[in-house]
Amino acid sequence: MRIHYHLSAGAAVLLALTSMGKAHEVPPEVAAQLISKYDLIALPVVNNEGKMLGIITHDDAMDIAAEEASIKILYQKRVFWLVLLVFGNIFSGAGIA
Repeated sequence: MRIHYHLSAGAAVLLALTSMGKAHEVPPEVAAQLISKYDLIALPVVNNEGKMLGIITHDDAMDIAAEEASIKILYQKRVFWLVLLVFGNIFSGAGIA
């Protein structure tokens, strides 16, 4: 993933939201949702003084969204197998007893 800002990967980003008049701290997932919702090409990343540090592009936002989706799918698969194994353990224990 090539996010064009000078912050650590897990840090929140400061986006210049001109409609609000000042910068707000938001996580990268929210930036991806904004880009997708409003069909933006990129969002600027700024510091507290409003100085631009970089941008989050549409491609970066789609990478973030894909990563979130894969995490949700992995979680759902894991829950399925955990439930299946718990019931298997219950029925095998009842069969042994």
